[in-house]
Amino acid sequence: MVDFINEVEEELRKDQYNALLKKWGPFLGAAAVALVLGTAVIQYIGSQNDRAAVSASISYYDAYEKYDAGDVDAAKRDFLAISDAARPGYAGLSLMQAAGIELDKGNTAEAVRLLDQSAEQFSHPRHMHLAKLKAAYILMDEGQYDDVSARLIPLTQSGAPYEHLAQELAGFVALEQGDMRTARSKFALLARGVDVSQGVQTRAEQMLAITPSLQATAGDSEPDTQAPATDGEDIKAPKPASPDSEEE
Repeated sequence: MVDFINEVEEELRKDQYNALLKKWGPFLGAAAVALVLGTAVIQYIGSQNDRAAVSASISYYDAYEKYDAGDVDAAKRDFLAISDAARPGYAGLSLMQAAGIELDKGNTAEAVRLLDQSAEQFSHPRHMHLAKLKAAYILMDEGQYDDVSARLIPLTQSGAPYEHLAQELAGFVALEQGDMRTARSKFALLARGVDVSQGVQTRAEQMLAITPSLQATAGDSEPDTQAPATDGEDIKAPKPASPDSEEE
């Protein structure tokens, strides 16, 4: 009797399983097929991206070899071609290289334009800010101080990748524009900052020491903007270092 009951229960379980399989089987099968296809697509895209990255790396190296050999025009064409076809990282780097070629030729406006394009390609803030800061240095040399000041606003925010280099450049811009209060404040903060790199800190200290218009006597609320150079000497202030030569 017990065996008979067990056999009946087993048959009932089979019937329930078959009913469930009949009802949900097509959906489970479709889900399994979708999972397999999805995995295959992801693997294919990954392999394609890897191949594209390798191809961009080889093209970038070849372009740089041409530049190093002195064929700058061909190198620029290759860098621009890479920027049109490569993923954002290599595209941004290629545009920065093309900007450097234009800067070497003295085409500052074109160099700034390419650096602006480069900044738009990068997704990493450090790379993006580097391109923007390079453009700001070029415009500083061109005397376009208002443009530089506007560009430095996001670069001088606390925690920005090149915050202290941007603050230093902002100090030089203020100095050139005759805003001694702002210039002195910028350099004083950089000279005292505990997390400021040694190069930036040293230059800030030098600016405060050798620039009479940035020096304030005890009790002064702001430095005398009309103070002459000491002993009639033409004191030359150190220029801000570019981000290429400064370790942050």
